[in-house]
Amino acid sequence: MNRSTLILLILVLGLGGFYYFYDVRGGKTREEAEKQEKRVFPGLKAETLMGLELKPAKSEQAPLVLEKRDGRWLRKGPPEEMVSLAEVGRMADGLVDLQRNEVILESPKPEELKQFGLEKPAFELSLKSGPASSALLVGDKLPDGNGYYARVAPSGPVVTVPGTFSAIIDKTPAALRETSPLPGDPGKAVRVKMVRGTQETELVLNVTKREEEKSDEEEFSMLEGDWKVEKPFQAAADSSKVSAFLWDWNRMRAGRFMQPGEKVDFSKSELRLEVWEDKRTTPQVLEIGPPVAVQPTMRYARRLHPEEVMVLDFSKTEALTRDGEYFRDRHLLAFQVDEIEKVEGQIGSHELAAQRSGGDWQLSKPDKPEGDVATQSSALSNLLWDLTEVQWSSVAAVGAASGLDRPRARLTLYKPKKEKLGTILVGAKTPDKKGCYVQIEGKPEVWTCESDLLTRWEDSLRTLWPAPASPSPSPSASP
Repeated sequence: MNRSTLILLILVLGLGGFYYFYDVRGGKTREEAEKQEKRVFPGLKAETLMGLELKPAKSEQAPLVLEKRDGRWLRKGPPEEMVSLAEVGRMADGLVDLQRNEVILESPKPEELKQFGLEKPAFELSLKSGPASSALLVGDKLPDGNGYYARVAPSGPVVTVPGTFSAIIDKTPAALRETSPLPGDPGKAVRVKMVRGTQETELVLNVTKREEEKSDEEEFSMLEGDWKVEKPFQAAADSSKVSAFLWDWNRMRAGRFMQPGEKVDFSKSELRLEVWEDKRTTPQVLEIGPPVAVQPTMRYARRLHPEEVMVLDFSKTEALTRDGEYFRDRHLLAFQVDEIEKVEGQIGSHELAAQRSGGDWQLSKPDKPEGDVATQSSALSNLLWDLTEVQWSSVAAVGAASGLDRPRARLTLYKPKKEKLGTILVGAKTPDKKGCYVQIEGKPEVWTCESDLLTRWEDSLRTLWPAPASPSPSPSASP
């Protein structure tokens, strides 16, 4: 490479670097800076927004006043109403991203405001974000109807804002109202209490891991843990059932809200439901009252704090009938498929021993398993997935001929570092010949399953065993 070529190469590389850092990376930085500079509320953050008031100039129109209280948004009344967090989130995002299109007057005189409708603004928008507050005066629409004249109070320039701003100032109380009887995020629930007559059921989440994250709306926690039934008995709870129960209530929608003059008797409520969420000081409370006369599947419901009465349809859900026994965890062993590293046992007349190696399973028993590695790994995965679904159905009767002293099958699961998860013992078939008796080795409880686990396990692992030889025809058999 001669000197001229080298110099030319250095110039090309230099120009390329300049283009990348100035036009590509620098362009993005400048674009973001320009966007920030044009924001109407440059210091506003959605997660710190605590209050919003939209005051129309016409006195006959009531102002819209929203306030965040203990993580929930309310529309101040009277009467007070709960507001949809999703709707407020969209409003907050719109306000954070709201940008001025152009500056009309930097320092307008009082007499100049009239021509923009800002002498007596059509709307005054006030925001409370942490300790700070700000306000925006909204005047006339632009001549083309695609935007508004506006001014940050009390002495900002006259600017124009886009027509999309109308999606914020045109919000009605009805459009903002929360229609879910149990709003919020079921994934944040840490305690659930149900009272039905004299029967009380209480579920508590034992949080084992909490990860703090931020969304556009607020800071929140991702929770991991184990649910437990605390009342009317103490036992492990099925987390998937608790989650499904809370989501059932969350996804319901009010058929209609009762007016203040419409009276409903809640003195003998069918159910009182209380749900505590992580980092909330007060629970959400819902009471289920009498059925609607014209439609028995519908119930009157009262949401408290603030008090709102609505009509709910229970024709497509059993959430109203759940009790403590329903939430009891009936899984023989609780685990995730990918956390099992080793499996060994006796499945009928066959021995099984397998160790996870990377993404596949390596079998040492049977000595010469059928199929390739993929087929063998698939069989083991099918077995483990089936085990995650296995649940006992009832406690075995005292003195039942369980056959667990000589189990027909046994299966032991291990986690990493040879940590033993447990051993499932499969005893005799139940009297109806459909199910079987089961037990976890080392524990006194004996249960019944509605299906025979030995048959299920043999079906999952059938591809590992050599197919039984077909019997040869007898020489004396008639042709």
